[in-house]
Amino acid sequence: MMRKFNKKKSSRRGAILVTVVFVLAFATIFIAAAMTLTQATRKRVYQEAYSDQARLTVTSVAEAWYRAVNMCEFEDASIIKLCEGSGTTIHVVAPTAGDRIPGMEVDGTTDPNNCTTVFFHRDHVGTGTTDDKYTYYADFTTNIGGHKENVRSVLTYTLPANPTGGKPFNAQFDFNSPIDQTNMTEIGKGSDSLDNIFLARQGGKNKNQGNVIYSTMVYCNGAVAFKAEEFYSEDMVFLTGAYFKHLNDSTHPDVMKVKNFFFFGSSGEAISDGDSSDWKADSSMTFYLCNRTNTGNWSGSAKVINVRADGGKTSDPEGTSTLPENIQKKIVKYASYNVSYAPGGKEPFPTTDTFLKSAKKLGISKTHPSDAKEVTLGEYLTENAYQSKKGFAKEGTFFFKSDGSENDKDKHTKLSGMTEDFKAYEPYVIVLDGTKDYKFYFAKGTFGLRNVVFIINKPSTSHPAIFVLEDGAKIYWPYDKYNTYKDCYTSSNSVVASNGIIATETRNFDTAKAAYEFVIKEFGRSAEGAKTNFDKDNYSSSMGWSKYYDANNEACAMVVGMGNNVFAIDKNFVLESFVGLFNKDYNNGNSSVFRSRNGKTNLLYGRLMTDGYDDWDGGGIVMPASPGSSNVDAVDPGFKKLKTNFSLVKMVYYYNLTSNKS
Repeated sequence: MMRKFNKKKSSRRGAILVTVVFVLAFATIFIAAAMTLTQATRKRVYQEAYSDQARLTVTSVAEAWYRAVNMCEFEDASIIKLCEGSGTTIHVVAPTAGDRIPGMEVDGTTDPNNCTTVFFHRDHVGTGTTDDKYTYYADFTTNIGGHKENVRSVLTYTLPANPTGGKPFNAQFDFNSPIDQTNMTEIGKGSDSLDNIFLARQGGKNKNQGNVIYSTMVYCNGAVAFKAEEFYSEDMVFLTGAYFKHLNDSTHPDVMKVKNFFFFGSSGEAISDGDSSDWKADSSMTFYLCNRTNTGNWSGSAKVINVRADGGKTSDPEGTSTLPENIQKKIVKYASYNVSYAPGGKEPFPTTDTFLKSAKKLGISKTHPSDAKEVTLGEYLTENAYQSKKGFAKEGTFFFKSDGSENDKDKHTKLSGMTEDFKAYEPYVIVLDGTKDYKFYFAKGTFGLRNVVFIINKPSTSHPAIFVLEDGAKIYWPYDKYNTYKDCYTSSNSVVASNGIIATETRNFDTAKAAYEFVIKEFGRSAEGAKTNFDKDNYSSSMGWSKYYDANNEACAMVVGMGNNVFAIDKNFVLESFVGLFNKDYNNGNSSVFRSRNGKTNLLYGRLMTDGYDDWDGGGIVMPASPGSSNVDAVDPGFKKLKTNFSLVKMVYYYNLTSNKS
């Protein structure tokens, strides 16, 4: 029997199938959409986590750094150094793998997608070359998975209010008052060291043709005048406040024999007083101006280049892009002199108290200690001269008292057995033992040393001979008020070095007798002595220095003036010693003076710091280059509250870093 076909029932089944297919399709769409939404949400959550963590890391690092600056865990000088030039980039790292911090590399590894860096740099603002003329930046950037966040610290710097002073004898010459260089015959030869400088803190003048200066001249303040052609082997540097001045006579200066001129200032000040025909300048020279204005009338074709204190240049008539490296280094070095030695700088001329703080190794004081042996100068010389002692002078601390008279001016013009015939005269020779300590204090009053030579056998910087001028002490060496002084002669009729201190390292003798015989037989003229051919012109090639004057051997003696002193030397004087003449202050008419008479035969191997200088009857001095003293240190300011001179201007958070200085 055949089953009857039901068309209505078959149609219902097809509809169900289509419905199922549509449901599955929509389910697939919904599931795919849900999965896509979930993935996007998860990615967004991760990105926000990266961003949040990057912000957290960079904020923490930036704020921790500034707290460290305020607590002086970073020295101001170190921050300034990092910001100089084109700046410095540093990676901030975690110390070990166990201290992993998101967004920070582990020490010793590199991961550009998981790191924090800081870029230190600065912008020059306004005028001036000192460190307070810049805005300082520390730009922190954290990168996590390619997502970067930035924080910028903006700071300003204030110069320290109280200068502490530097190390005494940093320069060959250091003068605290206007200096007349007219009779400084030959200065600074034998060294190209950067501390072979001549510091003239209050300007000066030079009116004599023929002087030879091998030191770099640094004029710190005031007018600088020249009259005749001079020879300056090195550069001439003018700091803030120092300028050329015309001498107002018919002789126009010609200072063409200078390597280069460097001028530093704070507000575009002029390099000259502007008078007509001030000076000449040869085409071989260059004027480097840092915040100075090229004014005044000068003839010649020297180049003028405006520069920055960091060694860069702001303009150049030749159109070159960079300065030579040696010039850049000089500019940076000389700019540091401007910070240190210009008026108000960090290293003013020391007061007596400041010097004593730096010279603790010497063990000296303003006045003689209570256990010093008190004698007259004549008594000490008579007793301890080798001619009578036949050995080393007695060591210890001595106080030469003064009764207000002209001390012993006649008592040491001759020794026992000597005649008034100066051709048979020998100087007092005081031979000091270089292994012992000698300190000589001079009381207030006038002392005349006449034909006296101190010589140290086997000199040592550990045992320098020290001559202390107490407040008001004045030494004239030799003493020649009545013009009776004559040269000392040996039996062979040759002039010897009649006065001085012989105390240079490596100048050793086997015995006291050998040291004595060296003075009376050889010192004045031999190649082993101070200088050969004193009478030759200072340009002569035959002029030679002793082998001991090599700019490395240190003078092992020191003359120190405590205030209102005079230390005067005269003809045929050889001074192998440091000389420092100071005052308690420089505001109330106090003055200490170094004098040199008949200067072309006076020689100083050592370094000189003096409040005042006098070329006494047209005298002057000859001075080869020599090293600084190992017995003085930079001034110790003592305990003080730690304080940074940086101030935070603002913190810029999470900005878009489009440039290093945005």
